[in-house]
Amino acid sequence: MNTQGRKGVYFPYFRGKQFELILLREQQALLARSSFVPVIEPVTDSLNSVKKTLQSLLKSETMVSLIINPANGDLKNDGSQVERMVDEDKYVESDCFYVGYIIDSTTTIDQIRAILAKYTQVMLIHNGFALGRELSAIIDASGCNVTNLFIENQSPRLYRNHYKGNKILNRDGFKKCFLNKEYPDVESFSDLHCTYVDEGLDGFSDFLINGSEYVEAGGPASTVTIHLTFVDPELDNQMFIYHFKSDRTEGISDPGGKFLEALSKLVNVVSLDNSKILKTEAVKEYLQLFEQEHFPGLGYVKKLSMQHHLETLSDFLRPKD
Repeated sequence: MNTQGRKGVYFPYFRGKQFELILLREQQALLARSSFVPVIEPVTDSLNSVKKTLQSLLKSETMVSLIINPANGDLKNDGSQVERMVDEDKYVESDCFYVGYIIDSTTTIDQIRAILAKYTQVMLIHNGFALGRELSAIIDASGCNVTNLFIENQSPRLYRNHYKGNKILNRDGFKKCFLNKEYPDVESFSDLHCTYVDEGLDGFSDFLINGSEYVEAGGPASTVTIHLTFVDPELDNQMFIYHFKSDRTEGISDPGGKFLEALSKLVNVVSLDNSKILKTEAVKEYLQLFEQEHFPGLGYVKKLSMQHHLETLSDFLRPKD
């Protein structure tokens, strides 16, 4: 694959959890084919799975960004281990690799200067940094290939306007509820996949079906919920999300039985003649789980819904004949 001239449009933001890294390795062909650029924020101090994932993605010439100063998890406030790994393993020798760097209210101009001087292909994740006019001038003078990924609720439009090119907006379409049983059956997710060009952007990003809030590990759920996105062609191709919930919403016993309750609702909607849910490979696997009455664990269920989200956007963005 010739990587010259390739340009990513969708930048899914992942935390480096086990199932997310497995998903990235499993879906490397789809990611490469679609020119998706996964952004990975490593959150555990064991980087072996991250290394394995990067090696797999770069071997298939998938564009990827690894954040070297994580803001969450075990490596929060100390990204030296990640930066050392990037330097020692020479990922920057691949033109598919972006060094990701989060800039927030605590970041100094000198810290950013140092990153732009050290690396030639950088993705700045704007998460509350305020000196837009000054930083934009520094980027222009640096000669560094910089992609700016703006976290929407931390990057006002006036701030974003200071930057001239390679602008990506991350909009968190997942409206997290405190309790799973509080989710509506269906609600809006985002229209950014349709409107990013009109907004003067070069691409868009989201946290898939996870939401921006970082949670160390999910505990037992009193309500088992399957989150599944879909594009509605009858409503200007806006994206919506189903929340298929178990009938039982109290106690933490029998998660497998509750999963099948939620899954039966998914199957009912997918099986409708006018269903707007794309029959992705992930949906096909959900249907197989229903036939087998098998519960693979909540982590695996979330992985399938993330896969479906990637497949849905890949289909939507694919050039149509």
